[in-house]
Amino acid sequence: MRDIRKSTIRLAVGLLAGIACANAGAVTFCVHNSAELGSALFSAESNGSSDSIRLVGGTYTLNGPVHYQTSDPNESLSLSGGWSSSCLLHGYNPANTMIDGTNAWNMVFSSTAAISFDAIRFHRIAIFTVSAKTASAKRNLFTGTQNNDVVQFSSDDGSIILDSNVFNGKNTVIRTFNGTSNAPSLEWDVINNTFVNAQADTSGTYLRNGYGLLMTTPGPGSNIHMVIANNIAWGNSNGGVHIDGQPSVLATHNQWQSFQNADNAPLASGSGANSTNDPQLDAALHPIAPGSPAINSGTVTFPGGIGAHDAGGGPRQIGSLPDRGAFESLADDEATITVTTSADSGTCPSTTNCSLRGALTAAAAAGNAQRIAFDIGGACPRTINVNSALPAIVDALTIDGYSQPGAQTNSLDAGNDARLCIVLNGNYTNSRGLLANASGGQMIVKGLAFENFTGSAIEISNGADHIVQGNQFGGRMNLDGGDVLALAPNARNINISNLALRVLVGGADVDQRNVIDAGAVYGIALAGTGGFHVILNNTIGLNPDGITAAGNNVGIIVQSDSNIIQSNHIAASTFEGVRLQSNAAQVNVLVNNVIGLPELGVADVGNGGAGVRITDYAMNNRIGATASGVIIGNEIAGNGINGVGGIANGDGGIRIDSGISNRISGNRIYANYGINIDLGADGPTANDADDSDTGANQLQNYPQPLRIVHGDNGLRTLRASLYATRSQLIEVFGAPGCGSASRGDAGAVVGIGGRPLLSPIGGGLVEFSVSLGRGPGTGADRFCALSMTATSLDVNTPALGNNTSELSECLLDDTIFAHGFDVATGWSCAP
Repeated sequence: MRDIRKSTIRLAVGLLAGIACANAGAVTFCVHNSAELGSALFSAESNGSSDSIRLVGGTYTLNGPVHYQTSDPNESLSLSGGWSSSCLLHGYNPANTMIDGTNAWNMVFSSTAAISFDAIRFHRIAIFTVSAKTASAKRNLFTGTQNNDVVQFSSDDGSIILDSNVFNGKNTVIRTFNGTSNAPSLEWDVINNTFVNAQADTSGTYLRNGYGLLMTTPGPGSNIHMVIANNIAWGNSNGGVHIDGQPSVLATHNQWQSFQNADNAPLASGSGANSTNDPQLDAALHPIAPGSPAINSGTVTFPGGIGAHDAGGGPRQIGSLPDRGAFESLADDEATITVTTSADSGTCPSTTNCSLRGALTAAAAAGNAQRIAFDIGGACPRTINVNSALPAIVDALTIDGYSQPGAQTNSLDAGNDARLCIVLNGNYTNSRGLLANASGGQMIVKGLAFENFTGSAIEISNGADHIVQGNQFGGRMNLDGGDVLALAPNARNINISNLALRVLVGGADVDQRNVIDAGAVYGIALAGTGGFHVILNNTIGLNPDGITAAGNNVGIIVQSDSNIIQSNHIAASTFEGVRLQSNAAQVNVLVNNVIGLPELGVADVGNGGAGVRITDYAMNNRIGATASGVIIGNEIAGNGINGVGGIANGDGGIRIDSGISNRISGNRIYANYGINIDLGADGPTANDADDSDTGANQLQNYPQPLRIVHGDNGLRTLRASLYATRSQLIEVFGAPGCGSASRGDAGAVVGIGGRPLLSPIGGGLVEFSVSLGRGPGTGADRFCALSMTATSLDVNTPALGNNTSELSECLLDDTIFAHGFDVATGWSCAP
């Protein structure tokens, strides 16, 4: 069994990309000029909603400083450039959208939620500061050189992601102000960026010290986990990358003038292939071809892989490996074999004239990196009937269905408008599509549709770092002119098993999303002894419209360890959305997924069984938290529709049949047919006086809410009690009403205990308080019914820790006034 504390599993890169948990109050601003930008930022700061500000291509000149600040943990901000005038089409080249500070104005963003920036050139902004729970910057240019220029990102309890940005003449800093050993866990991912020309100012100020990238943590910092991969840090006045503190750092395939760790903390396992050779960049900071050692020398060997676009909006990976730095060159070290016929003949008279079967055979014989492209005459789609088992993939091979004329990638944030022009059809008994089964194999497959395979459409049983992106399995496929083609179902869409290691299905960007539908056995299976797979940002069980059902029998079944399932929409399964099955299913992480309904009132696409089922003694898994403890909840709603609706022991949100140490944190779990968390799959479980019973999650006692205490300024405190034998993490949830069997609906997280609740020596009843902040809001956000969970904490005996309880019984906050009957609170939960 792998101890979750020692696991190398990490949060997948691109947390903010793809499907985010639904927010009914989200607002989109289409911005065309500087005045509209100012107005949009002002409205976003004050409207109480999550906001997306889309900038139409052009120049936006600041006429004063920008200060955006919100303390609402549910109010995120997205600022992106490159949009068409209608804000419906999105380009990814930041050179097309510039915010110019004219060396006079700063931009400061502060939020307790998420802030993201994409495809914008921030020019002549002396100080650019972002402080957020989750901060993300992708494909941006930070330009304009002054000695006092600083770009700073900080987070004290979440994640920071820098992906494919250029920082030219900027002192770039990532920091936390809470680096003690008992501080919340943090994830920092710095991938494929270019840090150049940073200049220290003459005063030697700490944040203006001439490093390309400074990463700083006060105190030990052992709770901070970093990935630094594929970056270039060159030509800075004081050095390339500098780290203060003792975080856990995976540093791999970087090109830097120097690397300094002031506290001499060792790098994490897997670090290496870093270089101090000159990256040979031209004036535009692109690697010079041929000759630059940055070309085709990066890596995808980390969770989540790389984005689909570089800092110029072009494709990120051209060749067998991505380039280092923010820009991808056109140099391609792969040999191309072109498929020109839909016949399954096995012929390949030349590399420019092959059948698919012939191309696979030629690629296997070549022994070096190969790419299969398509140029089959006729209108899309072109179907290749697979009449017998195709040759296996045994070395590095990319199969690129988007090379077929007429094909296009998805461009939608929600849904999928991809046009796929190559369809593989299983045309024999027990048919199988693509197979990768060699220890040295690495398959990248994108832009294909699969139908009618009675075995598996894609089977991966060996090798490492395979990638499956932008494909469709079953369901209704988009055609030109708004028509659709119904693909015949496959039995098993994607089967990953045996020794396969680090398979990525999907990706951070929308054009890397797969549509995985109608699997008669399952959508995706993860099994075997390899593990460390990432399932990221896919649509599973819905047609490309993202609304109508095309469910799998089970969405995802997991029988291996150390996998990440993140930012997917998993719906309409006959049985469970996700099933963690057997004691091989350990140290798995589910974060930021929508499982079931995206929100109430949308078409009925809940999963037939539980949203998540943990069974056959699966243990040490995390639902809503990363392996290192960063809380990133899922939305699990409307599940159990094939059970006996409304009955207390019907399938509901999360069902744990057996297994221990399965932590459930920070999730929105509501409107399911059974209770929202069910330990033992037997309906509501009563507390016991000494919490000595055993079973699913040790049948952890839940807290008993007692009363609400109202203070000044509308602040609320919840009083509760719990019989416990060890320390506990307490979480409080709100909803408009109670769920099944008078147990809680977790419509929103409204409070988390600031410190672990400590139990008396030997155990006993503890009464405690949790601050809930202000009132429950109004309208759709009127969360007056409160419930709680407790999660056991035990650092000395991990098997006894991380057991989360069922949701407690409800407590209705029906207070009208804050102090007796004299001062109104400004809201009311009274009937």
